[in-house]
Amino acid sequence: MEEMDRYYQILGLKSGASKEEVIEAYKGLLMRWHAYRSHDTDTIEIMAKEALEKVEEAYVMLMFFIERSERVLN
Repeated sequence: MEEMDRYYQILGLKSGASKEEVIEAYKGLLMRWHAYRSHDTDTIEIMAKEALEKVEEAYVMLMFFIERSERVLN
């Protein structure tokens, strides 16, 4: 379960956050690191790209986990 905790941490959430909280955090981080935001240097642009990749991975994995859990419970 350590991996799931890491994904929650990437999105800035506590472990076990709701589906709605995951979606909200994901959207907020997309806005923060979006490519069209003003990035002053190439280094910051690279950091933003790397951050977005981590955020995307965390979101996809958590949504898969949450939706799978919902199917099992229903």
